[in-house]
Amino acid sequence: MTSPLTHCDAMLDMSGWVVVAVGVILCFAGVASLNLAVLVSAFAVVWLLADVFGASTGIALLVAAAGAVAVWVLVRVVFRTALFFVGALAVLGWLSQRRISARRLGNDTSGRST
Repeated sequence: MTSPLTHCDAMLDMSGWVVVAVGVILCFAGVASLNLAVLVSAFAVVWLLADVFGASTGIALLVAAAGAVAVWVLVRVVFRTALFFVGALAVLGWLSQRRISARRLGNDTSGRST
């Protein structure tokens, strides 16, 4: 008869190998590692939340997978939106600098007479 501690030790050894495997994948995956890091982190957080609410292992797995994909989509949308606004600020800065330079040189292109 095996003791519960033997089973626990085997689980801890396996989780150590999983962490090493994830680290190797993140190391060599390049830019995809950022997406993978978001997915894995979200999966872990949602898994813990499902566990807190008493979900079974199968339900926790499904909820964690769905939550990881939802968080990944949310992160992509947030960063794409931020990129849009940073680009818009850059264009506005460029336009205002162009107008200031034109006024300093005496050829105002705004169409208004001074």
